[in-house]
Amino acid sequence: MEMEFNTANLIITGLVGVLGWLVGARNARTVEHQYRLDATTFAADWLRDLRSWATQSIDVLSEAVYCMPSTVDTPPDSEKFLVCRYKLSALIDSGRLLLPNTQHEEHGVTKPVAYRGVRHIALDCLVAAENVLGGDLDPKDFGLKSAKDALVGIKREFVSIIQEILDPREQNRIVADLLEIAKGRHAKLESSLGRMLTTLSPSRDIK
Repeated sequence: MEMEFNTANLIITGLVGVLGWLVGARNARTVEHQYRLDATTFAADWLRDLRSWATQSIDVLSEAVYCMPSTVDTPPDSEKFLVCRYKLSALIDSGRLLLPNTQHEEHGVTKPVAYRGVRHIALDCLVAAENVLGGDLDPKDFGLKSAKDALVGIKREFVSIIQEILDPREQNRIVADLLEIAKGRHAKLESSLGRMLTTLSPSRDIK
């Protein structure tokens, strides 16, 4: 009798252990799934914020290009330059929230935390543009004919850097694939339903 009791205890203990393992494995999968979901959401939000910030930066760089006189004989509009400069300054600092410095434990350790380390190359473009507008950089020292040429080059470099990060070609491919899936589903509809949807579409647009 005692042996049967011990055997039953062993079986129960074993079942409890198996159930515990199954529950633990399920919880681990749930945590991993939630982590992936959170990471995906965070990445999507970050890309959206980066795209918005980059668009604002491109707008200011374009404004700076068109404010810059084409010839050295034409005096610049100092008021417009000042507006572009303070906009660029704000974009540089807000950009640090999206593209933080790297190697912050090796360079500039005495500076405030956000300014330690090596600045991201995309921010370097905005800093260079602000320096050109402020006269702190002479484009001729770098083999460029004028400040306008320098700003045009800076804007193109900035757009190229951001494009590499956002990878719009891949995003466009994904969107195209989704559209093809929807198109394929529409093609599989029964002919009568398909004709009905086609008939309704023009009237729905009018309404």
